[in-house]
Amino acid sequence: MLKAKDIMTTRMITLTPDTHITDAARILLENRINGA
Repeated sequence: MLKAKDIMTTRMITLTPDTHITDAARILLENRINGA
């Protein structure tokens, strides 16, 4: 059975509350993050 740890990565992408919305959108797109 596949577990979350089998597909997870240790590389964390984080944003701060001060991150400008356009920068946040760019970071999400560049890292192919959706559903955030």
